[in-house]
Amino acid sequence: MKHPRFKKFPLFFLTVAAMLVAFATTAAHASEDSTYRSVLEEKAEYACLSSKEAELFRLVNEYRESQGLPPIANSRSLNKVARLHAVDIQENKPFTIEDTNERCTLHSWSDSDLWTSVCYTPDHRYAEKMWNKPKEITNYQYPGDGYENAYWTTDAEATPQRVLEAWKKSPSHNALILESGIWKGSNLLSFGIGIHKNVAVMWVGTMTDPLGPMMACVLP
Repeated sequence: MKHPRFKKFPLFFLTVAAMLVAFATTAAHASEDSTYRSVLEEKAEYACLSSKEAELFRLVNEYRESQGLPPIANSRSLNKVARLHAVDIQENKPFTIEDTNERCTLHSWSDSDLWTSVCYTPDHRYAEKMWNKPKEITNYQYPGDGYENAYWTTDAEATPQRVLEAWKKSPSHNALILESGIWKGSNLLSFGIGIHKNVAVMWVGTMTDPLGPMMACVLP
């Protein structure tokens, strides 16, 4: 007959395992929150555009100019929105939400204290919730709506050249960049970029950013 104390071991190990999982989850959330705060406060590497962000920003504007359009000025406010969403997409994958019968696209946002969640459906039913993100995230420092192109790849890292090529091949993404189709006459004045691992995001708006532009970390 086994000693009664041995019966407690499985429960003990399960409890420890649950504690470790809870600790890991808390640590992950703390890391995300730290990144979000760094983006909003423009600290450390978020004080300037990374080399990839600066490259994608340059490539998009060069493409616009090749099509007879003026370049768009960089926007510190929209950089924040783009960077936050790039991190959110990569870390939380809101486009894979399972507690809804609706399909969420890359324009979706997870739940956070810094913004409201959005399951952005293919029929654009919740477009205004997404367009409102610049005002919501910057507390109206950027007072206008924003519009987004997003990119996700199964590769380990997003490459600026591949990102732009993917957007150019997509009629809806290309139309936003070139202000054609439903975007004709938009007169885009602000442009933000965010790249996080295998996700790239750009945001544009029709209002000039009161906070001005952000410079690249390493100037050419």
